[in-house]
Amino acid sequence: MFKGIFMANLKLLYDRVGGAAYQAYMHRNAAAVWADDRRGSSFGLDWAGPFHAPTVTAQASALDVLTTQIPAPARPARPGPPVPDRPSLTARADRLHRRPGR
Repeated sequence: MFKGIFMANLKLLYDRVGGAAYQAYMHRNAAAVWADDRRGSSFGLDWAGPFHAPTVTAQASALDVLTTQIPAPARPARPGPPVPDRPSLTARADRLHRRPGR
């Protein structure tokens, strides 16, 4: 089960920072699960095969690695230009309390 958790978090890292090596690693593992450790819709514990009896944890781990191959949705563009910083309260107070003629 922990290798599935590792893969799910590696996918989060990959979606954030990219990296061809991460993607290649996740792809190799997903391909191994699909080709070598599957019988019908059941997955085993050893991703390199051969298939043994499925368990709940093996199913969860296999699904974690298979879902790494789903592309992340594109991040939406920021709406409009950035909002400029507002003057500090101190700067406003200084302007309000200036004496005329100075």
